[in-house]
Amino acid sequence: MRTTSAAILVATLIAVPPVVDTQSAMPAETRAAIDALLDLAVEGGYAPGLGVAIVQNGRVIYQRGVGWADREGGRRVDADTIFYIASCTKAFTALATVLLDRAGQLSLDATLAEILPEGRLAPGLDPGKITVRQLLTHTHGIAGDGPLSYRAAFSGEIERAAMLRALTAHEAARTGTAYSYSNLGYNILSLAIDRIAKQPWQDVLAERVFRPLGLSSTSARVSTLPANRLAMPYRAEPEGMARLPYAKKDANMQAAGGIVSTTGDLARFVIAMMDGGVVDGRRVFPADVIAETQKVHAKFSARAGDVERNGYALGWNYGTLDGETIVEHGGGFPGFTAAVSFIPSRRLGVIALGNGVFSAPVQTVLTGYAYALLTGNQTAVARYRQNIADMPARAAQERKNVAADRERRAARPQTTALPLAAYVGQYASPTFGTLEVTLRDGRIHARNGVLESVAEVFDGTKNALRVELTPASGSVLEFIATDGKVTGVRFSGSTLDRVK
Repeated sequence: MRTTSAAILVATLIAVPPVVDTQSAMPAETRAAIDALLDLAVEGGYAPGLGVAIVQNGRVIYQRGVGWADREGGRRVDADTIFYIASCTKAFTALATVLLDRAGQLSLDATLAEILPEGRLAPGLDPGKITVRQLLTHTHGIAGDGPLSYRAAFSGEIERAAMLRALTAHEAARTGTAYSYSNLGYNILSLAIDRIAKQPWQDVLAERVFRPLGLSSTSARVSTLPANRLAMPYRAEPEGMARLPYAKKDANMQAAGGIVSTTGDLARFVIAMMDGGVVDGRRVFPADVIAETQKVHAKFSARAGDVERNGYALGWNYGTLDGETIVEHGGGFPGFTAAVSFIPSRRLGVIALGNGVFSAPVQTVLTGYAYALLTGNQTAVARYRQNIADMPARAAQERKNVAADRERRAARPQTTALPLAAYVGQYASPTFGTLEVTLRDGRIHARNGVLESVAEVFDGTKNALRVELTPASGSVLEFIATDGKVTGVRFSGSTLDRVK
């Protein structure tokens, strides 16, 4: 984007006065300000594409898509574009769980020993003292990092017996039962839902949440929606953006982060959350069910963007934003970011979805700016305008960081202590799963479940190779060699033995 064009857009933003009266529809001045920010974000290369919806008083007052859903395919973002929403999934899973509770199928006060009797935990953990509420509020006391969460979110090696074995490798959390955010509680809960509801958790969400709300473009199985409506993921390059593989398959869509949706569908969901289960004048969910999901159970203090978080309900963060109580959740996965929030007292909500690694900072500014404009908070409006004016410099610095990282990696010697063929083989562990290492066209390729990556040398003297089995996020394979023979590999906190 040319500097003159960026300057015009920033000037447009700064020229818009704050809007106080929002009782009817969105004023033209506010719409113009938000439009200008979205245009700046895409034209300035901060995000390939963005989808936004704003709801107030039970209806959508703003909805727009900008940029590329699929640059290579020539598809632009529009109201029908389907984004992966990552951890915003948790609010849906929590709602479905409360509905199961009200139906008498799965009590929120039931223990892990009761809902998943075949599950075994690491020493020091008692399944008879961990409840469903604790699984939903990240207060279960089990360390989140480990093979079960990895399998669910990345590799997709999720055969039930294997997942139960993986659970045994998760040790007690160092923080005890204090709030500690992770995917694990929801991953465990999905195994229990499968057993108790006698159907996959994906079908439970579809039957109890998606279909009653009329969410026709929302699914926990990416294969069920048209591929030509999916937003494709991108990563930042020193100049521009580069396409990433679409790494989400049905197998690694998980109850903690496994839904694709549109801004329109999420707008209906937020309206239901704000209005006690009522959408379009029709009661979809019981009021007490919605109220249950919004009861804060875990208290903590943390900053996320401009939000001062202070508590976690069932699938929702609570906090304050410029003096307003806000209920929100974000989500991220390489190439995708999502932010869903609402201010209960204002019956005002914002949904922002993106398909690039720079999307998250844009969503933070967009969300806060929209709330500031619509609530008439002039101090906050001025601050966000300054943030918007600073966006080009911040993006330029981020691209410099990307370039510097590429230079560091390129400077590493691409030689190894052993011939590349020595690393070829199949590696496995009972808890982690399998890793297939092959040699093609003179390069090492690593496959783990549904994910595959070409490797580069990280430290050849130590038989360490860098892979991107979590797309656009580097990790290291540390091969274990004795007398010139590779016997295993350390990866993602697990040691895998060579079996083939």
